[in-house]
Amino acid sequence: MRAGQWKQRELIQRLIGRLQERHPQAWRWLKWELQETDTGLEFTWDWEREKFQKSTRAEGAYLLRAHWTERDPARLWQTCVQLTEAEAAFRTLKSEVKGRPIWHWNEQRVEAHVRVAFLGYCRWVCLKKKAERRAPSLTPGQILDQLGRIALVEVWFELRDGRRRCLPRLTQPEPAQAALLAQLNWRLPQQPPLRVYAKDLPPTGPEVPVPSQAA
Repeated sequence: MRAGQWKQRELIQRLIGRLQERHPQAWRWLKWELQETDTGLEFTWDWEREKFQKSTRAEGAYLLRAHWTERDPARLWQTCVQLTEAEAAFRTLKSEVKGRPIWHWNEQRVEAHVRVAFLGYCRWVCLKKKAERRAPSLTPGQILDQLGRIALVEVWFELRDGRRRCLPRLTQPEPAQAALLAQLNWRLPQQPPLRVYAKDLPPTGPEVPVPSQAA
């Protein structure tokens, strides 16, 4: 709004509604107003600190109850944190790695599906740990989204003698992708070599490359 991009009341109200849906807990302590002024729409907001403090005092304390015989509170809390980490791992498997649902009836295929999902989660954790050291502000999902925009394209040429020439090329990284690669200390592979294919190949048969010098 300050930049002058949002001027329509309906658009601003929809954006405010998205924030309310995304942060329902914090929205209880927020008071805001959208009103017309001589210079246009004006949005004001503030925290209801007194109401928040009163609610915090009424909520009481957080108690952790367990059936273990361990008496050290620190170890009990560490075990509880490990449980939340396990739940977060399952969420990652189902959402980011997309390991669910499993539509297999054969036992071997189910085991293979679980194994591939586990390997995907391991790579996800490795990327997360690497990002924590070199790019702590980025998540694995954001990194994969940026790097996934770098594609391998193929340019085909028809030769006079009936053969076909294929020139595979990696797309040039955009500034954001190049900065990410530099921050992670990664390099893209070299451009693939030129390929020339023989003529009169069957439509569904495998393509047999021949040396490019034969062109």
